[in-house]
Amino acid sequence: MQVAVIGYGAVGRETAKILGERGDMAVLGQRRPPDDLGVGARFIATDVLDRESPIVCAETLESFRLSP
Repeated sequence: MQVAVIGYGAVGRETAKILGERGDMAVLGQRRPPDDLGVGARFIATDVLDRESPIVCAETLESFRLSP
């Protein structure tokens, strides 16, 4: 499964690590690519200040759902 992780701070890194350990792919969205992108993860440039940008990130997943 592919899971979007918006932001790659402490919580995002740990989330991506756990996803990778269970065989899922983390799709990381933030403004700049991280220096330490984990194995099995991919990066998509995303700016949460641009309303459409996170939606574009989510649309790259196999399936997605937006919460209101």
